[in-house]
Amino acid sequence: MRIVLLTCAAVSLAVTAYAGPPNPLDFGDIVIDGLRNSTEPPVREESEPRRMPHQSHQTPSARGAQYLGCYKDEGRRDLKDKEWNDERMTPERCISSCRSGGYAYAGLQYSSYCFCGDRYGKYGQISENSCSMACSGDSDLNCGGSWANSVFKVFAGSAPSAAPPSTGTSATYLGCYKDESRRDLKEKHWSNSRMTPELCVNFCRKEGFMYAGAQNGSQCFCGDRYGKYGQIAERSCSSACSGDSDLNCGGSWANSVFQLR
Repeated sequence: MRIVLLTCAAVSLAVTAYAGPPNPLDFGDIVIDGLRNSTEPPVREESEPRRMPHQSHQTPSARGAQYLGCYKDEGRRDLKDKEWNDERMTPERCISSCRSGGYAYAGLQYSSYCFCGDRYGKYGQISENSCSMACSGDSDLNCGGSWANSVFKVFAGSAPSAAPPSTGTSATYLGCYKDESRRDLKEKHWSNSRMTPELCVNFCRKEGFMYAGAQNGSQCFCGDRYGKYGQIAERSCSSACSGDSDLNCGGSWANSVFQLR
C-alpha cells in the first residue's frame, strides 16, 4: 500500500513539473516572427480585387467604335500606352477616354480597367467566355476578364463614315493610311470647300474608281489601289471636313480611305 501512494505522488509531481507554457516551435499553426509553418499553403497576393464573372456572353457594342474580340493580356501590357481604373467603367467610358488621347484601340479588362494603344493582339485572341466580367459601371454589360481585354477599334471624333450617297449605295471605311508626295491614291485628285466623305465617295464612284480617300479636310483622292505607305493611327485622320465639321476627312498626309461598292 505504501508503494502505491509513492507512485501516485510521483505522477502528480511529474504533471505539475510539465504545466509550464508550451514551446511554440512544436505547433505548426503558430506564426513565429512573421514566418508561417511550411505545412500551410503560402498566401497569394492579388494585384486586383476578386470579382465573380458576369455570365452574359453578348457581343459588346459602343457608339463610335467597332468591337474586335477578346484578347489575352500579360504583365507587359498588350495595350500599353495608357491605363486607368474607374469604378464606373463602361465600354463607352473607356472608348471616350482613348479617343480623347488620340489612340486607335481601347481595351476593357477585369470590370473596371481601361487600356489604350495603337496596336493590339500580340498575345492572341481568346474565347469570348474569358471576357465575361460585368462592367463596374453597368452590370448588364461586359468589360473584359482576368488578363483579358474586350478590344474596340476607336473611330476619331465622329466615326469616319461615308453617309449613303445619293445613288442609294454605300461605302466601307477601311482606315487611316499614310500618304506622300507620290500619292497613294494617284489616279484622280480634287479639292472642295464643302468636302464630306459622301461627296468624295460619290465623285470617285462617278469616275469609276474602287477607292476614295479624304485628306486634310478638303481634299479627295481616287484610285484602284491603296495602302503602299501603310496604315497609321486613327488620330492622324481627325481633321474636320470643310463641308461638315462633325465629320472627319483625313489629316495632313493621311487619307481616310473608303472602298466603293
